[in-house]
Amino acid sequence: MNTSELSVAAPTPSSYRLLPTEIRADLCQGRVFRGDDKRWKPHVNREFQCTRKAQDGKDLCKVCTARQARYAENETPKAGWLGRITDEPFGWTHMLGTAWAEERKPVWLGSSVSGPAGSDSGSVAGSDTGSEAPAPAVPVPAAPVAAPVAAPVAPSVPVTEVTDARIAALEAENAALKETVAALRAALRAIA
Repeated sequence: MNTSELSVAAPTPSSYRLLPTEIRADLCQGRVFRGDDKRWKPHVNREFQCTRKAQDGKDLCKVCTARQARYAENETPKAGWLGRITDEPFGWTHMLGTAWAEERKPVWLGSSVSGPAGSDSGSVAGSDTGSEAPAPAVPVPAAPVAAPVAAPVAPSVPVTEVTDARIAALEAENAALKETVAALRAALRAIA
């Protein structure tokens, strides 16, 4: 896009991990991902804690228990099991600091790509690959800041490229806002 846009430093692996103080003992200890951080190529995921109640006498909910059992039968990402939030992520997960990241070496595209809500913290928005909205104890991502208006385009750049890029950025920002609103509503329902 435009070189006059502010550049945001690439988040670190710890930006995509929950702090031990953010993990709630009264909830399922399963790890889930929600959406992809498309500011990386290939995308990177941020971990969240499953927000379902753990089964009596166990540290996992029914859904995560079933995923763990499927993974035990066939250790494949298709089983849906991402491990416990208290353990290190599996090497194949799309997270910084894993064997996958060492092999694939994701490239930071920076702030020119519309990042997810709370983009500086590395949080993500989008599809849910494991659970419902985050619990109130997990920080709710801040609303994304609107991208600065691009400077006039040089004549050598086709206008359709700029328009398509801007439309994609606005769509991603809209999706991030919807995810933030849904997370806030879920947090309010959990509190009420």
